[in-house]
Parts: sequence; structure tokens; C-alpha cells
Amino acid sequence: MSGQQNAAIEQQQQTAATEDMMGSRRSVLMRFTFVRHGETQANKDRCIQGHTDIPLCQSGEEQASRAGERLKDVRFSRVYASDLCRASTTCRLILAKNTCHPPPLIIDTRLRERNFGSVEGMVFEEVLKMAEANGSSWPQYSPPGAESLGDVQARLVAFFKEVCQSIYDKNNNNLKKREAVNSVSEKGGKGGDRTEAKREKEDEETKKKKKSEEEADMEEENMLNEAKEKEREKEQEKTRGKTTETNSAERDGDKKTEEEQEEHEGRKEEEEEEHVLVVSHGAALRQLYLHLHRTLGCPLPPNINPDTPARLSPNTGISTYSVRYSPKAYTLQCLCLHDSQHLQGM
Repeated sequence: MSGQQNAAIEQQQQTAATEDMMGSRRSVLMRFTFVRHGETQANKDRCIQGHTDIPLCQSGEEQASRAGERLKDVRFSRVYASDLCRASTTCRLILAKNTCHPPPLIIDTRLRERNFGSVEGMVFEEVLKMAEANGSSWPQYSPPGAESLGDVQARLVAFFKEVCQSIYDKNNNNLKKREAVNSVSEKGGKGGDRTEAKREKEDEETKKKKKSEEEADMEEENMLNEAKEKEREKEQEKTRGKTTETNSAERDGDKKTEEEQEEHEGRKEEEEEEHVLVVSHGAALRQLYLHLHRTLGCPLPPNINPDTPARLSPNTGISTYSVRYSPKAYTLQCLCLHDSQHLQGM
């Protein structure tokens, strides 16, 4: 990870810590890892698959296992996959390698590949010729019965926003619960202080009454001891001054400890940010990446070609994003895009 990416993540964490100190979380930090499914025989034959449910071939299973090995130490909090078996099987093979007790897989049909209509099952080169004859280019070409690119992007973006909002709501609900518990604790402490003060006042009144009775019988003795009493009062005043300074220092120390604890809790919560695994398809993920980079303005990692989001990810290519989300805005950082280092040697 580059220094620029580290700086961006640190800035996001500082933002969260500041919001925690203000008593509410206005945005939430999360992470998404997107993976394209493993290879199928149709991929090898360069055939259009779309909604046709084609299983992984042997090399595709190997790719998925390698992706799982690479992601084995990532603690995923949520896992989603398309209902088409090439994606769901890829996801299960990834989870089988994970050492961090991943959550159950959630199937979401919005993660399906684009429906290519009448050209599903056709060789890619034939479809290119059809597109040219129609005066169009790939992938903008929309065959008869096919899903439009706008519709594909709309369902992928709807899925992404829904997951972000769900994490945001969960995070803020947890924050409100902690604030409620702290509020109850503070009220309980104040109530205890009031009870103690009342008890001290009653003790003081009892002492005064007893002292008055004794003074009635010992007036002469009190007059003789008056000088000594004044001297003692001076000494007590000096002692009280020192005690006040000590108590003030102790209160400042307690306050500092509480602030340090709150800061630690804020950092702990950031360290435990949710990490979402999503396994989908090439054309579908391409539309989501285009939205993240061109619509939401997510910067690309250093040395990445600006056209990369518009290209098809390799099978089991991994793309990871750090996302700071609020209902009003996104702040995104692309940590890797179409990464296939785990496939070296295949």
C-alpha cells in the first residue's frame, strides 16, 4: 500500500475519532472487497454467458482456491454473491480457506451478470460483428432482449448503497446504545453523590446540637481554649488548601483518564470496521467500478491506467475499496483494482 493510500486511510480514521468526540457518528468507515468469479468453459471458449448458469471448470476452481488463500486472514463481516453458480461456488471456495470464521453467505440476485438476451451462448467475435453491423461498439451494444447498461449499473449501485446504509445504521445504533448506558451511569453517580451529601449534612447537624449542649456546661473552659482553637483553625485552613490542590489534581487526572478511554474506544471501533466480501461477474462489476470512479470520483491507485475501470476484470480479479459513508456523501479510496497476483504461475 502506498504512502498516499495510508495517508487517506489515516485521515478517514481521524474523521471518525472527531465525530465520536462530538457524541455522534456522522459517517462510518467500511471496506469492500469485490471478486469476479472463477473461469468457466464458456470463458475459455470466449462465449457470452449472461444469465446462463454455467459452473466453474477445473481451472476456475483452482483460481477461486488461490483467491481464498490470498484472502484467508481477512476478517469479513458480511459476504454476498450472485445466485449464478459460477459466482456462488467461487465465493464458497474463498470462504473455505478463510481462518477468521466468516459469516454465512448471502445470495443477492442484484449481483447477477448482465442479461445479454439473444446473444447468450454465442462466440464473442460473432457478437462484435453484430454490433458493428448495428453501428454500435462493445460493450455499448444492446442485443435484442438484453439488459441495458444503465439498468445493470442501477441494480449494482442500489446493492452497494443498501449495504453501506445498513452498516451505517448498525454503527450508529450501537453508538446510541453506548451513549445511553453512559448517561445512565452518570445519573447513577450523581444520585450517589447527592445521598452522600445529605448524610454528611445530617451528621454535621447532629454534631452542632451536641456541641451546643456541651457548651452550656463548659462555657468557662471554652473561653480558656479560645486562643488554642483559633490556632488550630489556622492550621486546618492551611491543610484544606493543600487538600483542595490535591483533589483538583486528582480530578484533572481522572478527566484525562476518561478522555484517554474514550479515545481508545473510538480507535477500537475504527479498527473493527466492517469488511464486506462481494463475488459477482465481469460486466456487472465493471458498471459498479465505473460508478465509483467516474460518478463518485474515487481516485485510482498510483500507476493504474485511467481506463482500467472500463476494462473487464480477469477471473477472480480482486478489487478493494475503503469507503467512508454517510447518507449525504461518500469518500472512497481504491486500494487495488483487478489484482490477480494470486494467479501467477497458472
